[in-house]
Amino acid sequence: MVRRFHPRMVLTDLVMPGMSGLQVLEEVLRFDAAIDVVLMTAHYTTETAVAAIRTGAADYLQNPSDP
Repeated sequence: MVRRFHPRMVLTDLVMPGMSGLQVLEEVLRFDAAIDVVLMTAHYTTETAVAAIRTGAADYLQNPSDP
């Protein structure tokens, strides 16, 4: 869908069947590094947050989050 619609931002969960949010992040950034990717998760860990930000995530939010 990213290749088809070329969004400015992608909001994705960290834990999903088939592909993790970190994998989505890597694929989106490989396609276009200008797309902001925000990961959300109910399975928050500091290690995963650091990995996401180091990989290039625009943000990493704990779910539920306060808008």
